[in-house]
Amino acid sequence: MRIFKNLLPLCLLAALTACSEDALVPQSEFVPTAEGGSVDLVSMVVPDIVMDDATTRSRLIDDGSELKFVWQENDDIGVVPMSGRPLSFVIHAENAGKNTALFDGGGWALKTNEKYAAFFPLDAKNQKTDITHITYSYIGQTQSNYSKYDFLVTGSVQPKDGAVNFTMKRLSAILKIRITMPAESYGRYGTLVASNAVFGVEGTLDLSGNEPVMNANYSKMIQTQIAADKSSSSEWTYEVIMMIPATDLSGESLMFRIISDQGQSWEAPLTGANFEAGKAYVLEGVADEAKVRNKNLIHASVGQTSLVFVTDYEGNLCVNRSRAVIDKVTEIDVQGLEDPTVCDEIGYFRNLKTLDCSNNYDTPVEKMITSLDVSQNTALTSLVCYYNQLTSLDVSKNTALTTLDCGSNLINSLDVTQNTVLTRLECYGNNLKSLDISNNQALTYLNCGANPLKTLDVSNNLLLEKLYVYQTALSSIDVSSNLALKELNISSNRRITSLDVSNNTALSRLSCYVNKLSSLDVSNNTALTVLDCNDNQLTSLDVSNNTALVRLECNNNQLTSLNVSNNVALNTLNCSNNQLTTITGLNDCTNLVYLKCNENPFTSFSIAITSSSYTKLKEVEILNCKSLTNLAVYCTATPSVSSLTKLWMGGCTALTTLNCYGNKLTSLAVSTCTALTRLRCFKNQLSELDISKNTALTMANVQCGGQTTSSGSDRTITLTVNATQYADKDNLSSSNNSNVTVVQE
Repeated sequence: MRIFKNLLPLCLLAALTACSEDALVPQSEFVPTAEGGSVDLVSMVVPDIVMDDATTRSRLIDDGSELKFVWQENDDIGVVPMSGRPLSFVIHAENAGKNTALFDGGGWALKTNEKYAAFFPLDAKNQKTDITHITYSYIGQTQSNYSKYDFLVTGSVQPKDGAVNFTMKRLSAILKIRITMPAESYGRYGTLVASNAVFGVEGTLDLSGNEPVMNANYSKMIQTQIAADKSSSSEWTYEVIMMIPATDLSGESLMFRIISDQGQSWEAPLTGANFEAGKAYVLEGVADEAKVRNKNLIHASVGQTSLVFVTDYEGNLCVNRSRAVIDKVTEIDVQGLEDPTVCDEIGYFRNLKTLDCSNNYDTPVEKMITSLDVSQNTALTSLVCYYNQLTSLDVSKNTALTTLDCGSNLINSLDVTQNTVLTRLECYGNNLKSLDISNNQALTYLNCGANPLKTLDVSNNLLLEKLYVYQTALSSIDVSSNLALKELNISSNRRITSLDVSNNTALSRLSCYVNKLSSLDVSNNTALTVLDCNDNQLTSLDVSNNTALVRLECNNNQLTSLNVSNNVALNTLNCSNNQLTTITGLNDCTNLVYLKCNENPFTSFSIAITSSSYTKLKEVEILNCKSLTNLAVYCTATPSVSSLTKLWMGGCTALTTLNCYGNKLTSLAVSTCTALTRLRCFKNQLSELDISKNTALTMANVQCGGQTTSSGSDRTITLTVNATQYADKDNLSSSNNSNVTVVQE
């Protein structure tokens, strides 16, 4: 606060002169007296301000030596009788430029001799009220109309000698606020906030007594605004005038918040004082970035670093915390909020370490982020922004990044040469034609699949453990230097004709499907648990050394033989669409759960489920095996130890014998097995069976009874047959055909 004491005597002198008799009554003018007594002369006197360097209603004369209130032409003043409604007094040209206004005679006459009060400015909503309910409000101040909030009032005054003289008193203290703003900052709206105290921002006035009485509604903040956003490439000063109700804020911490039209905001701490009515004060402070108005950041952080949001006067959610608290925020998760502006103000969080602004795969495009500026977030260690519409991403300033996931965007190029501590990089599903990771020697995880990459050099990435380069334009890849590699996915490249993984002895998962491999040597990869090499041109595959193998997918190749006798840990085997006539060692795969061997030239296929083998087997597919005549997948143990619930053999048009008894099948489709002559499916959990299309099947060769429910109780099975079979239903054997109901199609 800055006070010019040398102006105080001048201000007081001006006030005294304004109240002199000569100033009140023109010397040459005759004042008539109305019948019954009346008030024919009204004077309005406003004392000058008790401090310099501020502006007030309605104009400031400031030549460096005095501050003086003056009326302006067309100012409306209210005069209200003890009973009745306010009268309007308008300042005309002869009173403009003065701090005393005189109204005499004619239409200005007050026709009663009761007490009157005066107030300024006259608001439309006060013209229909009385002396005890004059409204006032400090809401809506701008720098073009703030002077309307320099409220001037009097208590009730008794006319004397045909005149009433009003000496106006101020309700407001006048603040001139100067805030030093940082470069590149903006300012449009200002809010003065008290930490603990409150302002009487609006209410009513009772002017019936000698002193005005305020009946206020209270708030912790008062707003104002300048005419337009201002910005500068260098430091600049935000300067506003604010009218506030006289409030004692001695020792109170104040905060002046500055907000731009774009939602950016800054805060400057100020020191309170006893803001007295009729005095002006200069408050100065320095702003720093402080609060974020983006309501979607309400999800930010957890625990002590959480952001607390309040609703401002416009109904927006604002962070009500200081810069010190903002700087404590290290983690923000706004994943799946479907708002393209969700990270517009992320630069405020200078100490942010983790940011997740990703979306879900089904998020509408118009709700995805289109730009992301993290250049100010230099402490960032993890950035996750997948499923958005980013066309570019600059992470050159984020040298602390260890994790970057920008997958499923529209990024055309990505420079990670400055991110030397990066350990995890996911940039899949973009438009990258090249990717330089030679400086990223700390990388352990890289997923750059689904990009139009033509080459990729991973020779410097010796720590790489997981590499995903699926669905690219690669024709080859050299992983011979990547001895730490545990997972490799080069699937769906369609151009790769050879792959050398002999040095990758730590490899546990290899996916190389949908390529043009004619050979694959995995003999050194004894740690392999998953091998997906389907849809290639392999004519042989030796997995005898891969004893840890749990899943083998080698379908859609040209294999003529397959030996899995050493793969006792095998859980899933898919060898469909090859040239296999047998699978060697299948009986040794006691942990097998899922088996697919469709479209192979088998003539006979048999699995006997016993107490020591195949007890975990749940599903078997042997579809479209056109040469298959005999299929047996059955359980000999009593009670049954089988887990088999699914058996598909559709399209096996040469099949004559099917044995699938003693399992837990709930359905069985044999309509396409038109050559079927013998069917044994008893002791399952079937409730119905349709054999009407199996015209070669006679009733004597059907055993389908003894079905149970999942709880083990007896169940009746409905057997649907054709007319010939129905005529022969009496030949249904009594063996294994209990609880069978035969119906014709």
